[in-house]
Amino acid sequence: MAGKHGQELGADLGALWYAGNHDLPQVADDYWVAWAATPSSTSGSCRRGGGLGVDPGASIDAFEDRINKMLLDTNIALTEVGKALCWVADEYRRTDESCEAEFNRRRAALQAAGGA
Repeated sequence: MAGKHGQELGADLGALWYAGNHDLPQVADDYWVAWAATPSSTSGSCRRGGGLGVDPGASIDAFEDRINKMLLDTNIALTEVGKALCWVADEYRRTDESCEAEFNRRRAALQAAGGA
């Protein structure tokens, strides 16, 4: 957005706001669904006896813990970045009147089209 102002800046900020308010929350929700669907413990079904070496159950649980943490951390990060993009767009649009007018026009059009 370097050097942009007025309507051009407002249009870019509208796209930025849309990404933060619509696109990133949808992706964050995908990570939430994946996190919720990841089992928390499968070690019981992986146990083996008979002295055939190290039981793989503990390793599998540790791996699942890492996956669960990654999915949840990604969900949180995407949610926070989305909020930050909306905040930046809302704050920056106030830099000039024509920018704000175009931003508000674009945001209203996106909301009317069902984009959040």
